[in-house]
Amino acid sequence: MFFLVSCDQAPTETDSDDVEKKELILYNWEDYTPQNILEQFEKETGIKVVLKEFQTADEQIAVLQSKPDFCDLLMADVDEAITILEPLKIIEKLDRTRMLEDHEPHALFRDTESHGVPYGIGLLGFAVDKRYVDLAFKDCRFLIADEKFKGKISLLDEPVDIFYMLMNAVGASMNSENETDHQHAYDFGTRLKKMMPKFQDLYSGLDDLNEGKVWIAMAYSGDTLLYQEDNSNIEFIYSLDRPCVWRDLLCLNMNAPNKENAYKFMEFINSPQVAAEISLQFKSAPAVVGG
Repeated sequence: MFFLVSCDQAPTETDSDDVEKKELILYNWEDYTPQNILEQFEKETGIKVVLKEFQTADEQIAVLQSKPDFCDLLMADVDEAITILEPLKIIEKLDRTRMLEDHEPHALFRDTESHGVPYGIGLLGFAVDKRYVDLAFKDCRFLIADEKFKGKISLLDEPVDIFYMLMNAVGASMNSENETDHQHAYDFGTRLKKMMPKFQDLYSGLDDLNEGKVWIAMAYSGDTLLYQEDNSNIEFIYSLDRPCVWRDLLCLNMNAPNKENAYKFMEFINSPQVAAEISLQFKSAPAVVGG
């Protein structure tokens, strides 16, 4: 009887703390986390990584506003982290003294050290079927240049990326505050709407391109290259004059339930060896020097 009672008793507060210390919750883009990296971290530290995924930045923000302690670490573009997530008090600045090994980031991350650790770098552009689309990309006006593209365009369901595309089409910087530039961008958007584009998440657009349902899909460079491995008709094009570079950071949730483990994972990710592995898997530029 004593044995049965002992087995059924509730865990003590200390037991709960021990369980908590062995977990880390990562919130990342869909299909953007190398499983072998998670397994390596778990093997080295004994900390189990619980992976949660999102498909759009709007979805991510909505979840974190409604459930502040939903995760420990989250993925964000640098601009999103600085202009949206920090003002909303979703992420907090890092105490980098808590990371025993802090490696040098790629030059494009050297203004972001307090907001997160580097994860990946790439370009925003268009994956296209080269059988139907001229590869001599100049700017986004090509989207309305030919009636044959009507109904054959997929655009990302991401407001920031759409804004870049509209500003690029009218020859303006996406940082422009000029009202005339904004009006021109609005006018271009009105014309583009007549081309009946689809608004989709990244992989839905690339899947439709791969299956021939669309000929143009707004996409990121690394994802396009992955699809290109199975379909030689797919090419990636982007603006040479005003390229849009994305820079992804692994950020610390202000309400992280396992903050100590979060710092351990950031230190692990922030090494040249792991950065190189991420770069190879997702065909992006290494985010850490030496990676």
